[in-house]
Amino acid sequence: PFGAVTAVADIDRLITTLESGNCDSETLHKMQQSIFSRIEDQLAGTYLLYVEQKHLKYFNNASALFGEQCSTVFSRSIEDIEEAGKCLALGRGTACVFHLMRAMESAVQMLCVKLEITNTDRLWGSLLSDMNKKIEKMEKGDTKKAWSHAHVNLYHVKEAWRNEVMHPKETYTEAQAEEVFESTRVFMVHLATLP
Repeated sequence: PFGAVTAVADIDRLITTLESGNCDSETLHKMQQSIFSRIEDQLAGTYLLYVEQKHLKYFNNASALFGEQCSTVFSRSIEDIEEAGKCLALGRGTACVFHLMRAMESAVQMLCVKLEITNTDRLWGSLLSDMNKKIEKMEKGDTKKAWSHAHVNLYHVKEAWRNEVMHPKETYTEAQAEEVFESTRVFMVHLATLP
C-alpha cells in the first residue's frame, strides 16, 4: 500500500514470528514499533487527497460518466470526460470545465465528419458556420430539426463557456463546474443520438 515496501516486509516478519510461536511480548512490541515507524516515515513523504462521498461518483465511475452511447460515439472524448470528473471530484472547477470543453471539441469534430465537413481542426466559429450551411441544405423534417437544435446549443456552449475557458480570464467554482458538467453531459448524450 502507498509504496510501503519496508513496512510490508516488517509485517510479513511479524506474521512469520507469530506463526512460529516463538514470540515474547518484548519482541512483539519492538516489531510493532518498527512497523509503525516505517508507516509514519512513508506517510510523511506522501500527500493524500480526500474525495468527499458526494463526489465519488465523478472519481470512481469516470469511464461511465456520460453513458455507453456517448462513450462509443465520441470515443476521442472519453479521456477528457474522465479527467473532468476527477477534477470535479477534487474541487478543481476550472480544470474540470477546461476538460469538458476539450471533450466538446472532439464531439464537434466528430459531428463535422458526420456532416462531411473537412478540415475539422479549425476554430469552432468556422466549424459552426460550415455546420449551419450543411443543416440549411437538409430537407425539412425531424433530422434537420435535431441538427438545428444541436447547432444552436453548440453555439451557446461556445459563447457561454468555451471562449472564456480557452482564454485565461475565467475561473469556475465547484458549483459552477458541476453545473457545466451536468449541462455538458446532457448535451453530449443528446449529440450522440444525432442521425
